[in-house]
Amino acid sequence: MVRRAVAVGVAVVTVGILLAVAPEVAATLGLDLPTLSIVLVGLVCLLLAYLGVQSRRRTSFTYTDVPEVETRRSFDRPGSDFTSDLDAVCRNPRAGRWRERVHDRLHEAAIDALTAEGNSESRAADRLASGEWTDDPDAAAFFATNPRTRTWCERARTLVSDEPMFVRRARRVVAVLNRRTDEPTAGPEPGESE
Repeated sequence: MVRRAVAVGVAVVTVGILLAVAPEVAATLGLDLPTLSIVLVGLVCLLLAYLGVQSRRRTSFTYTDVPEVETRRSFDRPGSDFTSDLDAVCRNPRAGRWRERVHDRLHEAAIDALTAEGNSESRAADRLASGEWTDDPDAAAFFATNPRTRTWCERARTLVSDEPMFVRRARRVVAVLNRRTDEPTAGPEPGESE
């Protein structure tokens, strides 16, 4: 390729010098100097373009391997497994396995919340069992060993409601725990004693 370009360059320079020194050479061919120079420059450009194309055709290209685009990982929302367990209890109120899982997780969270307020673990467990850990009757009944007797209005609401009593009480426990943990200095609720 380089040899051809050098040969073309030498030929063009030689013709240019010849035409500059002896313009009558162009006249013998029947062409005037401006027309001949335009034709020669055009031919040289075509020849160089042809040589450039041939050189590109022989060049091997190296392609860069682009890594595959990373797929976005999806994560479950915090608490989604708890919500699915609670929904399973809604669909089948007698589902013991899910009821136990919900109860155990809420019991552990309640113990953690009460110990964060300064109660010992045994004291926190006693407060949960007695129902004195909150003023919310549904939340207190969720952990109480002897829950208070429900009024006839509460019993009627349970019959009319499409949400099982266990689920309603579990939701009330979650609400009470959220309230207690959202307070900056969560202490015992009003009316509670240590």
